[in-house]
Amino acid sequence: MELLLNQLPDEFLTFMKFHDGQILTRKFGFFGWFQFYHYQADIQFLTFKKALEIHWKLKSHGFLFPFAVSISSCQSFFFLNERGQVVKPYSSFDDVCQVRNGESFMGFMESYMKDLKIGTHDLISGQISRFSNNDAMGSTTITNGIKIQISVLFVPELSDVRGKLYIFTYRLKISCVDDSLRKCRLTTRTWRVYDEHGPHSPVHGPGVIGEYPEMYPGCDVFEYQSCSRLGTQLVLWKVLYNLNYVSEPTDEFSCEIDEFRFDVRTSCV
Repeated sequence: MELLLNQLPDEFLTFMKFHDGQILTRKFGFFGWFQFYHYQADIQFLTFKKALEIHWKLKSHGFLFPFAVSISSCQSFFFLNERGQVVKPYSSFDDVCQVRNGESFMGFMESYMKDLKIGTHDLISGQISRFSNNDAMGSTTITNGIKIQISVLFVPELSDVRGKLYIFTYRLKISCVDDSLRKCRLTTRTWRVYDEHGPHSPVHGPGVIGEYPEMYPGCDVFEYQSCSRLGTQLVLWKVLYNLNYVSEPTDEFSCEIDEFRFDVRTSCV
């Protein structure tokens, strides 16, 4: 035990003296949540006792000391490595991905608390969303009074770096930001994907996730979360949505979303 304590950063041990995790039966995790399909992660702050249990179980994978974990259907971890950096493991636990602003535990915590303070993460029914409103991890575009925002998260726990399988989850939000906007409906979408091998064939389709959301002043924000299985660490996406006005269906316009990235280096948060 003494050897282990000597390996952990002093700042982390001091922090744990004042805040020894959170009760694991609580509904909301300190580090927020995300979901896609049947997966859901609710990331809770571990007690030191529980962190020790997980640490010993993973001893064969090198020095990994957890301080937050999801107990939901999608495993999600935050670890400290032997250099005191905040990392997340790949599915095999034999490789790790450094978390954005994770050079040190306190640097990571300060960055996270600052993000909460300035509203970088949405608060939904008392739950912190892991998806960031920072365009460095997505994009925001406003066209004809329609605001479209996409946020991206890399999920290393479901990814296999050796098998070149990278799982990203993303959140899309569509809202009306113009009080004079005539009621309109999203009709079709086009996705264009570019990776290290070049452009892929465009993907066209009706609506979005089988729905045709309508936008008008005062309407609810349309939001959904999904995921993508990719074969490279960096992929660029461009999206075009076509809409028409409900009162004049032949009167159409397009919303082209600014390019956004699925990037292992910047989307692991």
